[in-house]
Amino acid sequence: MCGFIASIALSNDSSFVCLKGKGPSECNRGPKSLVNGHSGTAQGLPTVNGDQGSHQKTATHVLNDEQCSSSSDEEGRGLESKLLAGLSIISHRGPDSHGTWISQGNTVGFGHCRLSLNDLTPSGRQPLHSDDQRVHAVVNGEIYEYDRLRQLCVDSVFGAPSFLNHLRGEFSFVLYDEDKEVVIAGRDRYGVKPLFWTVVEDAGARGPEGKRLLFASEAKAFLPLGWRPEWDTESIATGSMDRDNERTTFKGVCKLRPGHIVSIDAGGMAHYQYWDMQYRPRHKPEQGDDSSIQNPLGELDVEQCLSKVREELIESVSLRLDADVPVGIYLSGGLDSSAVAGIASRLQTQQTIAEGSIQKKSNIECFCISFEGQEGFDESEVAQRTADHLGFNLTRCKMDESMLADNFEETTWHNERHAIDLGTVGKYCLSRTVQETGYKAVISGEGADEIFGGYPWFLVDMFEKAGSTTSKLHDGSKLYEKVKGTIMSRFEEMMGPRWDPAAVSPEIQSQLGHNYGYIAAIMWGSAEQVLKPQLRRSLDEKLRVLLDSLPEAGREHLANGTWDPLHASFYVWNKTMLSNFIMTAECDRTEMSHSVEGRVPYLDHHLTEFVDSLPPGLKILHDSDMQVERDDSPWWNSDSDSGLRQFREKWLLREAARPFLTDEIYNRRKHLYTAPAAWPAGGPLSKRMAHLVTRESVENLGFVSWDEVEPLLESAFGENGSYPAFRNLISVAAWVVLSQRFGIPRAVV
Repeated sequence: MCGFIASIALSNDSSFVCLKGKGPSECNRGPKSLVNGHSGTAQGLPTVNGDQGSHQKTATHVLNDEQCSSSSDEEGRGLESKLLAGLSIISHRGPDSHGTWISQGNTVGFGHCRLSLNDLTPSGRQPLHSDDQRVHAVVNGEIYEYDRLRQLCVDSVFGAPSFLNHLRGEFSFVLYDEDKEVVIAGRDRYGVKPLFWTVVEDAGARGPEGKRLLFASEAKAFLPLGWRPEWDTESIATGSMDRDNERTTFKGVCKLRPGHIVSIDAGGMAHYQYWDMQYRPRHKPEQGDDSSIQNPLGELDVEQCLSKVREELIESVSLRLDADVPVGIYLSGGLDSSAVAGIASRLQTQQTIAEGSIQKKSNIECFCISFEGQEGFDESEVAQRTADHLGFNLTRCKMDESMLADNFEETTWHNERHAIDLGTVGKYCLSRTVQETGYKAVISGEGADEIFGGYPWFLVDMFEKAGSTTSKLHDGSKLYEKVKGTIMSRFEEMMGPRWDPAAVSPEIQSQLGHNYGYIAAIMWGSAEQVLKPQLRRSLDEKLRVLLDSLPEAGREHLANGTWDPLHASFYVWNKTMLSNFIMTAECDRTEMSHSVEGRVPYLDHHLTEFVDSLPPGLKILHDSDMQVERDDSPWWNSDSDSGLRQFREKWLLREAARPFLTDEIYNRRKHLYTAPAAWPAGGPLSKRMAHLVTRESVENLGFVSWDEVEPLLESAFGENGSYPAFRNLISVAAWVVLSQRFGIPRAVV
């Protein structure tokens, strides 16, 4: 685990265009022609899941030694000092050691700060170099089964991008091959680890038109290397930062998409997709054939499926327990983290944890957030009972309103984006508790809801099956209308009555496969009501951005109905909120802010590829006679007439993990993680927001309407405080923090 920076010099005549024809300095201007027309199929370069495929290439020239002739030692020292300054800003990602490497001629420079978890000796420091000193790399995250990979490389040499098919874990990297004069950057399959890039002027080194391509684990690391932050107002308006594209909060700063690599050589810059989710093809029955509804599993052996899921999950947890430092567990009191803790306990008892791992000899510590006195938000008592059952110690991070207020600004600085609730602040404080306890790594249950079907809004698309008009789900009880109405009303309570699926144009509906799960992905991160009128976008416009951001193959599956609608919903959510908010703002940024590595066994691709191949009927189960927990879960239980109680979320995981669960956890429903939003007027949060959100600070943003924001300072708090108002207010407050901490000039819209 670490943070890193990479700097690559570009020739003076470079014309830089990124994926889909959007240059990093023009990411809000729409498509433009690819420079020199580079596009097509590359020989031997696999894209999705290792298949041969298309790529996009643009004319960005890496400056080689002939182009730069000789460079002065002074220039090299200048680059090193900038790299070190950037590393200093993100030193929280790796406080244990740091290092730099600069190529001859100062063409390429790498900087790395290390959080040492495996191989605590100096030999584990980065940048890394091949035995012949011709290949150099900086790597962030964890690549598991390294002993197997090392043995594999004794007999074979794997080039890019084929070597990515052998990597298992959470990672991002930049690699430079001096002999081939090529730079390769890549990111893991689900975007667990971040990777950003931009282009800056390099006038001092290359004359008035010189440029450098920069990569980093966080955008703030670019500041000492000549980057000048600006708002990407179009990204904010359309929600692009939460879509499967390259845009971020900052104009000209792009994120490398999950499951992608980028290659830069003398011929240009090319993006390749090396992996994507692939779901079980949907069975479309003949007219009048109800077989897919009555027997959705066909001849599938359910017990074998459960056994395989259990086997893959155990292996995934075992791999992530392997470290030379203690590894803790985030234990929330829910199914996902409790299953991980139960498996860890079994592995430790059976002494099957990897030899040499410290977890083999020491007890495992668990950590949880406690919102004491906040009904529906505090699961710490459930977590305590689970920890007691397993014989683990549980450390609680006790949160209150003052802690949320006091840590809001630092959380925002680390996240580099606006907040959609204060759950990120809770995770920030929890990670600090982990650090104070002496831990550097934790395993969490993130990703299980996206893979196994834990969110209630997935139900709306569960009904949209071929032949569903004859299904029991559409009987006289009108269950579909009940479920859909309940879910949409919950969204209105949280975000306001802004979205009506009926308002979506037929063209967009057909391209989305007439699914509704995208509503959640669109609504979740939006703060549209506070933007200036010229920046407010229609639902169709937002959905167009969502569609355009998806890989071509994924769009075809949605439009053609290749996948079951439930799986289509999984796909859209995973491509939007999972990788762009949950894995970043709620996980990596808040964890690494306190030098803590988060490990996510549910997103191990060996596990997810098998689960994705299984029928959706194994993931959310309908049973009108189901007897489950009937209290506390505001989404799944609701009232007796909502219909939600008739569904068993994450059935496949629940049954596969049954040997590791207490009865309480097995019968418990999904509780969404978030922080409370009902707070008194005049309290710590109300005062913090009033301090940050003033007419002057809002008008200095340039893209937010003070007339819309001012009333929120009252309507967000008090006995009748509005949840949508609170969400909008903290979004504005986050933008104010970013503008002040990054020194962002007022946007012109």
